[in-house]
Amino acid sequence: MTSDRRHTGPGPGRGPGPSTLAVHGGGDADPGRAGDRGASPAIEPSSVYTFPDLEATRRAFAGESGRPIYARFGNPTVEATERHLAALDGAETAALFSSGMAAIALTVLALCGENGHAVVCSELYGGTVGLFRELERSHGLAVTWVGAADLHRAGAFQRDTTRVVFLESPTNPLLRVIEFDRMFASLRSPRPVAILDGTFATPLGQRGLEHGFDLIVHSATKYLGGHDDLTAGVLSGRAEPVEAVRSYRRVFGATAEPQTAWLLRRGLKTLAVRWERQCDNAQIVAERLVHHPAVHRVYYPGLAGDPGHGPAQTQMRSFGAVVAFEVAGEEAGAERVYDALRLVQRAPSLGGVESMILHPATSSHRSLSSEERAGIGITGGLLRLSLGIEDVEDIWADLEGALPGP
Repeated sequence: MTSDRRHTGPGPGRGPGPSTLAVHGGGDADPGRAGDRGASPAIEPSSVYTFPDLEATRRAFAGESGRPIYARFGNPTVEATERHLAALDGAETAALFSSGMAAIALTVLALCGENGHAVVCSELYGGTVGLFRELERSHGLAVTWVGAADLHRAGAFQRDTTRVVFLESPTNPLLRVIEFDRMFASLRSPRPVAILDGTFATPLGQRGLEHGFDLIVHSATKYLGGHDDLTAGVLSGRAEPVEAVRSYRRVFGATAEPQTAWLLRRGLKTLAVRWERQCDNAQIVAERLVHHPAVHRVYYPGLAGDPGHGPAQTQMRSFGAVVAFEVAGEEAGAERVYDALRLVQRAPSLGGVESMILHPATSSHRSLSSEERAGIGITGGLLRLSLGIEDVEDIWADLEGALPGP
């Protein structure tokens, strides 16, 4: 189940398919522009721009001319990548940030304001949990933590001061799938801004805006860039809230720089083929792990027996490229498997062309207490595997050699 198998290209009555959008963005595919530009867009490296006279300066700072001013305000290369990302997500607009965490932090600050309240899924990347806790401590943000299994009644936790609902789906690291329709049906009017961290699914695997979300955040460091050579974050969605956050980005100086924006746009051009191979590899590996005697449990929504399989079939275009699994022997058993791998990289990230493995209890979620990890379901024996684009038989041979036999 991959996005391109449903959308094979432009046809009557619809726009470009997702693979075409990944390559061309919203407007680069116009054949009328052939011959007037390079096939690879140029980088505009300037951090500051000059003006011919004071009137031009006045108009630029008033936002009337569209001229670039200063890199913290924006840059032509950054803005071109933002248009590309907005087209890929099916959004009105997008804003690029120096990191995914910067995108989340400034979005929450801009939308919640003083004494705001947020309904937040407790099953998030550990760094995001830490961010919300810091905002509680330092900015007076009120947070109600809700487990993934209870988000279908998110409205029960809503207050008059609730400004945002924030979640991941699939979740990190256990790949739980939130049922969007049930969650939105529970929210009361006036509805808070619904924000989805779509990093694990990418715009090719899941278009959250089509399911009712107002805003989508991605760690572009992961699949969108795809080569472990950049750090960036993106916010896409409705123009009004994105523009509100963009003004915070300018004040806090969290704009991505042009070289990063250019690398990201280059990475987007191969996203579709990378994503298809990675998802195919994940499906094969997950199905084999289920039958391995040293594996107690496998978490992957592409498995028919996974609790998230049904909603994923409805909400997602592909099941993703991350698999989590528990091995025998708790943390000691996980350590033996982790250390024995030779092809799969031991690294605290995901989404690159290389397969990577991570031990959540001691890395991505180490900031949570042991009780909090247990409450979510993160055990000492849990490993999170991000599938790359290598030959799947080579990946499997590495895993099989690291896993103890019967």
